[in-house]
Amino acid sequence: MLAFLLAVALLTPTAGLVPSSGLGLGQHSQRRCGPVVAKTKRKAVSKGKAKTKPANAFSLKHAMEDAMHSFREVCPTDLTRERSRDVYVRAEGSPKYFFVGKATGSGIEAAGAILSQKRVVLEHAKLLDQELRTADLQKVPLQIWTAPLGTEVAVAQRDQALTSLASAKLSAEERQLVSSGEARAGFEPEQIADNETGFHVKLPSTIDEDGVLQQGVAAKATFVAPGSDALADIDLANAQVVT
Repeated sequence: MLAFLLAVALLTPTAGLVPSSGLGLGQHSQRRCGPVVAKTKRKAVSKGKAKTKPANAFSLKHAMEDAMHSFREVCPTDLTRERSRDVYVRAEGSPKYFFVGKATGSGIEAAGAILSQKRVVLEHAKLLDQELRTADLQKVPLQIWTAPLGTEVAVAQRDQALTSLASAKLSAEERQLVSSGEARAGFEPEQIADNETGFHVKLPSTIDEDGVLQQGVAAKATFVAPGSDALADIDLANAQVVT
């Protein structure tokens, strides 16, 4: 009988490997490997998550291309210039008004044409000028102001007032007209070289109840090229420099 028991033990190679806890070998391995398997599975799941942009994600590049195309088609048809405007942006409370481009509309008023493109206008303004970009990062509201088309010099001389669209809202009717294609709006952005600064004016901040900037006495403007000898004849200490 003893010889028989020894023979059985020799024929069973795992007999001496049974853990003292009473768990079988398969169970013991599964208990030790369980956390590793679970961790591997979590990695596989996380790798499977693909980041995709929403189908309607805003693209400034595409929006700007559409706005420029519309401006160049629509503006020539606005013979009276009643639906076209110069567009300025300023940080709330700042005396600086940055010229950012020109806007026009067809089948819609000038203000509605600008407001329907508000995001394009403000995003471009931030790219155009560091001061506006910094103000936006500091959560200072950016405001849109307008003037009749082609009046940059008159604005700088304070012969032409600016009108605020800061509190204006695009009506549901105007929004529907633009989205349906019954009305069109276009924007021609101001563009400058990398080593240049954009055009801006520094103006008084007194505004009437209609949101029109009170220009006061018209300023006498002298146009001088950078580095010109004519600068020596100008009292720069009491002059307002417009770039």
